[in-house]
Amino acid sequence: MSTTHLTIHDLLRITYTYEMRALEAQARMQPRPRSDSACSMPETCAHLSPPTPSSPEHAILETDFTQMYCRKSRRA
Repeated sequence: MSTTHLTIHDLLRITYTYEMRALEAQARMQPRPRSDSACSMPETCAHLSPPTPSSPEHAILETDFTQMYCRKSRRA
């Protein structure tokens, strides 16, 4: 008599394999618009303004817990 022993790992691997194949097939059937972060045609993007530089002051990002959890204050 032959028995088949499947572990949870085996079952999950089989499930994820079939799920990934289904998602790949669905992605091939439904082409989605491409959105790149860089402009591939400079003449099209010439009217766009350059990104604004980020704020040099990091103090606006600090919270009440910053001093409590930062490494410098623990070592001091």
